[in-house]
Amino acid sequence: MAWPTKLKTETTPEGFNILLLSQSCLLISIFDVSGNVPKMRASISVNSDLVAAVSVDEKLVAVCHFRDIVDGLVKQMSQLLNLMAIVKSWCKEPKR
Repeated sequence: MAWPTKLKTETTPEGFNILLLSQSCLLISIFDVSGNVPKMRASISVNSDLVAAVSVDEKLVAVCHFRDIVDGLVKQMSQLLNLMAIVKSWCKEPKR
C-alpha cells in the first residue's frame, strides 16, 4: 500500500496522524488532546481492499454521508484528501 508515502508528499489537512498498520490498513486520525487523556476525535481507515470507513466521536459514519467523495473504493489520492477535509470539518461542529 503506497498511500502513506503519497500522503507525505501531498498537502494534507493539518492535524492528522497517519499510520500504516501491518501493510493491510491505513489509519488516519485526529486526536483531541485538550484534556489529560488524549482521545481519538475522528478516524479514517482504508483497508487493503481500498474500502474506507469513517468514525467521529467513536461513532461509525454511514457511507451515505461521504458517498459523494468516495463511492465504493478509494481510487484516487484526491478522494482521500477530500475525505480528510470533510472529516476535519465534522470535528469542528459542536458536539450534540
